[in-house]
Amino acid sequence: MIGELDLDNIPQRKNELAEAEVTFSYDVNGLLSVSARALGNDSTAATVIDINQNDIPARPPVKLSEWKKAIGVSKYRPLLRKAEKMMEEFIGKEAFIENGFYELQDLCDGVKADLILGDEKEAEAKSEEIKIFINDWKPGAGR
Repeated sequence: MIGELDLDNIPQRKNELAEAEVTFSYDVNGLLSVSARALGNDSTAATVIDINQNDIPARPPVKLSEWKKAIGVSKYRPLLRKAEKMMEEFIGKEAFIENGFYELQDLCDGVKADLILGDEKEAEAKSEEIKIFINDWKPGAGR
């Protein structure tokens, strides 16, 4: 975790999830600005995080589209395909967030990045988390 932002007074809706709009901006000086606004009552919160002051391990940028060329990709391809098929059904729907598929997307992207960077240990750890997600997932139950 690199920072925290608390947004209070988010109105609850009957039979629906509460909604908030979150905006991120990053500048060349390493400042990450995060703001949030509750939809329904316009309650707001904001923070600025100095990325340079946090102990975030530096990773070189990668092009995720290059992952299929990485060494050891054949071991992870079936699992990633299975996860991506699950996510395709819900992309663009509220159920994507409700069921925690954003976590699954982050894990899949992480495996791909780790393969590109040659970090087999991290790719394996994330793939285990993907397996747990897939095995524990129940439609509509959330995570």
